[in-house]
Amino acid sequence: MKNGANVSKSVCVIGCGPSGLTAIKQCLDEHLNVTCFEKSDNFGGLWRYRDECIEGLGSVMKSTILNTSKEMTAFSDFLIPDNYPNYLHHSLLLLSFVKFNHEVLHVKPSDVFEKSGGWQVTIKSITENKIFTQYFGGVLICNGHHFSPSYPIIKGLKEFKGEVMHTHAYKKPIVFEDKTIVVIGFGNSAVDVASDLAPLSKKVFLSTRSGGWIQTRIVTGGYPFDGDYNTRIKRYFLSMLPNNFTSKYGQWKANRRFDHEMYGVKSNRHIFLRQFIVNDLLPVNLASGRIVMKPDIERVTNDGVIFKGDVAVTKCDAIIFATGYNLSFPFLDESLITFHKGNKIHLYLNMFIPTLQFSNTLAFIGLLQPSGSFLPVIEMQCRYFVQLFKGNCELPSSKKMLREIEKDVRRIYSEIEADSEVRHALRKEFIPYMDSLASKINAKPNLIALFFTDIKLWHKLMFGPCVSCQYRLTGPNRWNEARNAIVNTDRRIRSAFSSWKPTVNKIIQNNNVTSNK
Repeated sequence: MKNGANVSKSVCVIGCGPSGLTAIKQCLDEHLNVTCFEKSDNFGGLWRYRDECIEGLGSVMKSTILNTSKEMTAFSDFLIPDNYPNYLHHSLLLLSFVKFNHEVLHVKPSDVFEKSGGWQVTIKSITENKIFTQYFGGVLICNGHHFSPSYPIIKGLKEFKGEVMHTHAYKKPIVFEDKTIVVIGFGNSAVDVASDLAPLSKKVFLSTRSGGWIQTRIVTGGYPFDGDYNTRIKRYFLSMLPNNFTSKYGQWKANRRFDHEMYGVKSNRHIFLRQFIVNDLLPVNLASGRIVMKPDIERVTNDGVIFKGDVAVTKCDAIIFATGYNLSFPFLDESLITFHKGNKIHLYLNMFIPTLQFSNTLAFIGLLQPSGSFLPVIEMQCRYFVQLFKGNCELPSSKKMLREIEKDVRRIYSEIEADSEVRHALRKEFIPYMDSLASKINAKPNLIALFFTDIKLWHKLMFGPCVSCQYRLTGPNRWNEARNAIVNTDRRIRSAFSSWKPTVNKIIQNNNVTSNK
């Protein structure tokens, strides 16, 4: 391995989606040499819409809207402009560190790894059709996991003569106009696709094994749900109260919006053992009959499906699987890690391989599903990695990391079936997870001290949305504007609607001005 001194300070970033972009920035903030390799010809990853579906790349449909609001989604030192909508549609200097049309083929420990660490990365230049090798001190895996569709085994599927696809390939509803569609699954993708199809298709059948709990994006007063849910005071009380009580209360609130049992979507698990399904259109589509709820599928015939409990065939033109993704990182050397059936995540903090020597030099970014916005979490992961990589903090011992992983695995799989979907294994509570990482780099706000020194800021931190800029009040690369950003969160939420104001007609009577609105 050549140029050891330079290699030790260099980081390879795989993927140029949101995770890759923030990884580049955090490396640059700490003056590290960073190179990002992106398989496609542009940045954005999963969130860059393409009409075509490309194997090995993430994909979204044309009508996709974020499930998290802009204030909760913003990076900690890069706020989204005030006038942007609170929920964003899919529609720099960092890019100079990206090599587009470069596919990472293999990542393995260098020849001198056991002595001094380092990684050997094999890359293919797609445009030049050349394969070459580079050496790095660290590797950040930022290419996500939404590119290897998972299909359940269903009897008779090969007999079906209609169209079969995964939501990974779904783009627009127009191609299914006046057709009868069966959508299998009941996560965010399943409900989004079914709702997107409903206005144009003849009928949509939504098949689910276990139901779910529906959450709209907007709550009382017109505020975004995620900011209302992820407050420190609310998380504090949820952690103090018995699980049975909080579950019943959560289900009562969900059923106030619409009766989940009456609509046929009620989950067979309590509300906090399922990830919220964020959708605003499902209730009205169910009420109008455009979408019809159905149980699991018994078998598929040549022209339709037989649902469990039915005798007759429900004829359909297409079957769309919304059944998640396999965890797959084919470029990683097999000696490093293997993801087993059930997708159990044997990674410390869903990031680090505990048995690896120099485990602070390789990390998975974004391999989790938080109960809040995704972008602040991946940013915090990258900040933590960079501090570890520079030696400013340390990982626990291998034994301690393994104990923490087993504890987490037991907790998750005591709550759900062992063969349940990957999203359960990836689930993390937003505030506790963010606080855990932030405390390791001294970026967690000191609430006790702030109560005595800045009561206004303390109140916003406790009772307001847990926006990510609070993790820039202190710690590495603190941001001087963080306090101002936190106390003005509510104003920025309201600013999204400021492009329109009701007309005010002023009437002057006896020198008094009144207003008619």
